[in-house]
Amino acid sequence: MKTFGTARRRRATIGLAGVATLALVGAAACGGGSSSSSGGKNTLVITGQYSGPTSNTLVNWWKAAAAEFKKTHPDVTVKINNIVTTSESTYYSKLDLLERSSSTSPNVVYEDSFLVQSDAAAGYLAPMPQLKNFSEWKDLYPTFQKVTEYNGTPYSMMTETDVQQIYFDKALLQKAGLPANWKPTSLNDILTAAEAIKAKDPGVIPLWVYTGTPLGEASSFRGFQVLLLGTNSRLYDNATGKWETGGSGFNQVFNFLAELHSKGLEEPTADWSNPNAGTVLNSQLMPAQKVAMAIDGSWVSTQWLPGEAAPWKNGFSTYSVADLPTANGQAPGVTNLSGGWSLAIPAKSSNQSLAYQFIETANSPALLAKYTAVSGQLPVESNVANNSIFTSGISSDPLFQEAVKYASTTNYRPSFGPYNTLSTDIAAITGQISLGQLTAAQAEKTWASDVKQAAGSGKTEG
Repeated sequence: MKTFGTARRRRATIGLAGVATLALVGAAACGGGSSSSSGGKNTLVITGQYSGPTSNTLVNWWKAAAAEFKKTHPDVTVKINNIVTTSESTYYSKLDLLERSSSTSPNVVYEDSFLVQSDAAAGYLAPMPQLKNFSEWKDLYPTFQKVTEYNGTPYSMMTETDVQQIYFDKALLQKAGLPANWKPTSLNDILTAAEAIKAKDPGVIPLWVYTGTPLGEASSFRGFQVLLLGTNSRLYDNATGKWETGGSGFNQVFNFLAELHSKGLEEPTADWSNPNAGTVLNSQLMPAQKVAMAIDGSWVSTQWLPGEAAPWKNGFSTYSVADLPTANGQAPGVTNLSGGWSLAIPAKSSNQSLAYQFIETANSPALLAKYTAVSGQLPVESNVANNSIFTSGISSDPLFQEAVKYASTTNYRPSFGPYNTLSTDIAAITGQISLGQLTAAQAEKTWASDVKQAAGSGKTEG
């Protein structure tokens, strides 16, 4: 069985919906089926997650891809059998069950990038070495080639991503004596700003940072790992092939989180311990101007657009965004970390050749540009980022526009081996810091013990 992390990005506006034919078949609670069980070799089954009718952006992309595919494959029927759930962990589990047998396995699946390497190692996915000859693969930013490779072979095609930013309320910062164009250059700058905000306006949350196990991967990912990447430490040393047990960077980030807690600069426990904290933050607290700063993903402002989850016209003038700085302002000055989703072929897909051809079709720049322009997700290649369909589609969201440039230089997490276990451990450690149960020094010791246990003998250093 796979070991799953908690959802790392909101899917409220990127759910799958609808029934269509070309043929697109309606979502089933645990539906699916390979080409052999759904009409023979001329049927191609695509499976993703149906999480509600708030948006049809993803399924509309697949419909458009199916229409293009039909032009060159007139005898092929494309079916979308979606798994109905609002929980990504449930989606992963049900997909896992489908992929166990060739009689139920879809041909193409929507795969979270952080699972690609571990799923490839476990034999869940089919290798796609031919991707390296695909023109759009060659145009992918380097990070999005590496994140889907296992032992040098691609196992999925990245389609979209996100980056992390500091959202800040300009009026609240100005009230605290900070400039409306605030640009932090170190972690200490963020702490100093948070202290000034608390002193001037104790009724607002100075800095929202995700911590604790209820938010799982969000806490690990943007509450710790993205900050660690701004130091000289890493979770995993690519040069030695070992997991780090600690170092100066771990010390600095744990101390940063500990100071936020001890000085009362982060959101209350009732907020960060809420599994729906992200929705509460983006759609309630920020529009009520109860949060001065928040470290969150690039999609946040897309929810404030007309017709989206939490329309808020004034949000684009109330909030601005700042880069996440490196810990001490050292080169390159900013840091980032990205997740994202991809299209993959299950190892037991009954028609892998046809599935691969569909993936190439779906990843045409024009189709991806139209999809990313309305989905709240960032392009992973310049052919899409520079496409006029995409640039015109995001013209009404200046905060999202700021995020686009970071996709080309962002980082990815080492999502293989014990990563899923370690990510859960990190979330737990950050939560214990936010509860005052661990000091920074104790957090370091806990991490060292956790990583040694998870990675095993000879796989750690530091």
